[in-house]
Amino acid sequence: MEPKGKFFTYAIIQATAFLPYLLFILVGNVYDGWLGGWAPLIIYYVFNYTGTFLFNAVGIRLKARDLLLILLIFGVCGSVMASLADFSVVWIEIGAIFIGISSSMLVPLFTTMQYHERYFFDRKMTTMGYLAALLTILLTIPVAVLLIQFIYPWLAFLFYGGLLAISFWLLYRWPNYEVKEPSEARFLFRPFLIFLIFFVVIFLVKGARTTDWQGIAYLAAIASFVGLSFFFVTAIRYRPKLRLPVAIHYFSAGQGMANSFTLLYGTFFALSQHGFTFMMYGIYLMYFLGMILSLLVGPFVMKLWGERPALKLYIYGMTAGVILIAIPWTISAGVFIVCFFSAQMGRYLNRWTYGTAAEELRDSSLLLRSRWTKLGSIYHQVMLIFLLMLGSLVFQGLSVLDVVEAISGKGNGEVLLSDLLTTAMLLVLLIGSYLLYGWKKYQSVKK
Repeated sequence: MEPKGKFFTYAIIQATAFLPYLLFILVGNVYDGWLGGWAPLIIYYVFNYTGTFLFNAVGIRLKARDLLLILLIFGVCGSVMASLADFSVVWIEIGAIFIGISSSMLVPLFTTMQYHERYFFDRKMTTMGYLAALLTILLTIPVAVLLIQFIYPWLAFLFYGGLLAISFWLLYRWPNYEVKEPSEARFLFRPFLIFLIFFVVIFLVKGARTTDWQGIAYLAAIASFVGLSFFFVTAIRYRPKLRLPVAIHYFSAGQGMANSFTLLYGTFFALSQHGFTFMMYGIYLMYFLGMILSLLVGPFVMKLWGERPALKLYIYGMTAGVILIAIPWTISAGVFIVCFFSAQMGRYLNRWTYGTAAEELRDSSLLLRSRWTKLGSIYHQVMLIFLLMLGSLVFQGLSVLDVVEAISGKGNGEVLLSDLLTTAMLLVLLIGSYLLYGWKKYQSVKK
């Protein structure tokens, strides 16, 4: 029998990619705590990016269905803890850990189950199901915002936890798919080292924007250099054994870099030049619209594109988008375009990954691909911070603290404008060259 409520579970799992982040941003520093009260947001952000590496390192080997259910329980527990913030801010900080780890892996795991449904039972969501899912998302977001802005913030976290609990109840009734049992659990040192180093780097970089303590700003600058050095040394001397086609690893990392540039540079530019309102509507809203419209309009764009390779369209579209982001008056359009084509590219890479993975890897293949996307995103974040601080110091004579205050919207953003644009152009060159070279190399190998 076909699982019930597929549209609801699809909507809520997809929402876990952005809804918790929105909740923590809107809560802001309402609750007094360390890092100026912004610790819950930073903790969530860090674990959202690094939680998947931690799970991989400690050797947790479960079927996608089982791990998905456990992570939903993590999310429910974290939401309940966060709702207790009125009693102690420690609760929301602990809850942020659970919510961050949960949301770091839910989407690829649920997507794996969707592909299992099609592979084993030839069942997939209908067009009406996708429309119902879209309507669910569009109703969920305003309710969460209303609760957090105008009623009680703790109710918004209970609301989010309730959505996850319903999803757990529905997904628990999905079938057990006949996939190969995961390999024996064992501790992996290299993923743990990746988790540890980038956990510290991201935490310091994000934390530096929320406190007036000068020491953390300088620690963030040092950490960005250390993280960048670690990445290059690891990539050159300790090349990982690739378990998927090289092109999938390559383009997944490129997708992560483009997405990170869109959100992180967009956030820095918005806060330093225009303020919080522009960040919410000119950056985040456009990102959300790009993701939604890729589902609705994407198939029509592909029909217009014709028989030419779909991957070529996605790469060209994302490259054009990052170029527009580097131009101040077209940044919002660039954010929309990158997200529009990145969302389509993500679905394309997922199908490619699932279809080419070995039988023993199929159940965990999309989670592996998502790690490479996050790795590309983390690499870009470290590179952006490093270039911005180095350029501001060398060419403008600005201190690390001046840079941190400007990108947080607390300092004089005008003095940083030229360095922001220069950094953007360098990163556009890096990301664009990476994607276009990858496409050229891929074409030559295919021939």
